Amino acid sequence: MFDPSEFIREFMLQIQRDAAQALAAAPADQDAGVLVTPVLVVGDRQVELDPIGFYRPAEVPGG
Repeated sequence: MFDPSEFIREFMLQIQRDAAQALAAAPADQDAGVLVTPVLVVGDRQVELDPIGFYRPAEVPGG
């Protein structure tokens, strides 16, 4: 049976994993940010959710 709360939980976890992967790929000596606007699609309906921002500051050498 379909569990909407489990679907949303997995959906958000996947967004976090994708953002973490993108931030990890950015150069360590530069600030990095990812802005995700999730869109849920059910049949022919689309619901755009609020954007979610992820940020990783630059690593300071020796810090």
